[in-house]
Amino acid sequence: MITHDMTEAILLADRVAVMREGKLLAQGTPAELSQSSDAYVLELLRTPRRQVERLNALLPQGGTA
Repeated sequence: MITHDMTEAILLADRVAVMREGKLLAQGTPAELSQSSDAYVLELLRTPRRQVERLNALLPQGGTA
C-alpha cells in the first residue's frame, strides 16, 4: 500500500517505509521508526499528534461532534 497519510500508515501497516526524493530513508514498525535519527522521519511521525491537536482546537469539547 502506498500512502502520503502517516496516520493511515501507522494504523494499517505492520511495517512502514519512508521515502524522500526517491530514496529509502527508513523502514520498520512505527515503534522502530520512532527511534530514527532522521529528522524527516521523526517529523512525519509527529503528524498524527499535530492533527489531533488541530482537531481539538477546532471542535467543541465535551459535546457530540
